[in-house]
Amino acid sequence: MTHIEHRYEERVDEFTVRSWRDGTEFMTHGLLIDRPEWLPRILDVAKVGEEIYWIATPPPSCLLWFTTDEARNLIEFTTQGESCTNT
Repeated sequence: MTHIEHRYEERVDEFTVRSWRDGTEFMTHGLLIDRPEWLPRILDVAKVGEEIYWIATPPPSCLLWFTTDEARNLIEFTTQGESCTNT
């Protein structure tokens, strides 16, 4: 099973997801209202589990690292970066 690593960030009303699969990076970027259909459910779980790191001095306003399978089912959240403040 192939795992995909993701780095999500928000900036005002935009989002960016950088993803890595098999050593290849790809990126999705757009308005928050246009996020991919699989992403909001992962963000909801991250908020409840306090996995999102809110940045004290944006931008970005928050960061989230996580891993999914190829169907975009959440496998785990991974902690990256010590400069983030979890609130």
